[in-house]
Amino acid sequence: MTVVLVGVMALGFGQGEGGKQEIPFATPPQVFIVVKKPEMGSDMVTVTVRDPSYSPSLLQLQATLVGKFAGSEIRGLQVKPMDLGSESGDSVLRATFACDNLIDRQNDRLHIDALVKAFLGSSTPMISSFLIHFDGEKVSPNSLQSYVDEAVMVEGKILQEPDGIEYRVEVLTQDTRLIKIPGSLAEMPDPVKKPATPSGLPPFVLPILISGIVIAGALVYFALLRPGQKNRKK
Repeated sequence: MTVVLVGVMALGFGQGEGGKQEIPFATPPQVFIVVKKPEMGSDMVTVTVRDPSYSPSLLQLQATLVGKFAGSEIRGLQVKPMDLGSESGDSVLRATFACDNLIDRQNDRLHIDALVKAFLGSSTPMISSFLIHFDGEKVSPNSLQSYVDEAVMVEGKILQEPDGIEYRVEVLTQDTRLIKIPGSLAEMPDPVKKPATPSGLPPFVLPILISGIVIAGALVYFALLRPGQKNRKK
């Protein structure tokens, strides 16, 4: 039986490049995240928010939630405004901290899911678009390039000189229970299966054909039965 995957699309780097379509992101990135694994110790995280009026206490809470979703306590958290050095005096809000379990080189896994979920659920402002950069990381056959389902869209690209993997992410819901971004191709969810329609017929055609065959058979039966009944009456 032929099965189809409903509502989910995923690719690794180098897969399906010929027929690959661009993901229709609607919102420019609101949050920029850089994750780097040092030679020793925890992963180092830098979060930059474009909105200059963003609440420092909210960003502090969201940084803590990154650790919660990653299964780690964050350490060394600092939240402060950063001057962009422009004539207009523009600034951004930036958080830096250390966190475990975001880059797992042994299993070729990048914990995009934890980084995204930490920023969802706030109505003011509502965050839906991210640019996440894993500094110094290289792709493997198990690396996720793109992933799309009913709740989130993810698209990655390879960076060189210096090396890195960068992901553009946009969520279509603020419900963290519906967000499930695989950390690698090995974590792809089980497909939702449905049987393909036989012979390419629309699904409503088969019942009509079966009904027609049954009715035609009944008519033939009664047509054969009537002559016999008349002969017995004579």
